[in-house]
Amino acid sequence: MGDHGEDNEVCPGDHKKQRLMMSRLEDLAAALEDARLEYEQVESGSFKELERYENYTYVKGESELTMDMESHALPEGADAASVDGTVYCGDNLALLKYMAEGEYKGRIGMVYIDPPFFTEKKQSGSQVTSMGVVRTNEYEDSWDSFRDYMRELAARLIGIREVLSDKGLVFIHLDWHAVHDVRVLADEIFGEKNFVNEIIWT
Repeated sequence: MGDHGEDNEVCPGDHKKQRLMMSRLEDLAAALEDARLEYEQVESGSFKELERYENYTYVKGESELTMDMESHALPEGADAASVDGTVYCGDNLALLKYMAEGEYKGRIGMVYIDPPFFTEKKQSGSQVTSMGVVRTNEYEDSWDSFRDYMRELAARLIGIREVLSDKGLVFIHLDWHAVHDVRVLADEIFGEKNFVNEIIWT
């Protein structure tokens, strides 16, 4: 009896971990519901063609005012005919809705996304100038809450699901900060049986 009783003992730390786990799962469930509502309510907006290089086209959302299109022109000497596709500049959630409501619904073969990692830090980069390498602030990877981060990402995953073909693939680039939680979201949105594999690179 004594041994059996010891097996059933639970340390105070285990209770804390269980509470944290339940809180995390509740946040994920709430974020997913918020995301579904956000995707339903988002307006697809409108996108207009700005520049065309034979088969290479730039399209810009009317609400996006910060994109400097001149800096995104093809490099000098590039063969425009060898580049096939369209570059859209604007809010990606509105763009996904725009594509899903048009000819792209269920037709995209592959999507690759590189979202913020939930590091809660300011992300910086570098740019080579005549004065040397200059550090630049890229974006703030900080959020009001874990639920807010998951809502933002889940809404876009829902949009991606709408444009993917039945055999389409989505690659989600993340690190250890949120990858396990996002896997749970992706299983719910795309179906657990559709998970293919995890790619780890260093």
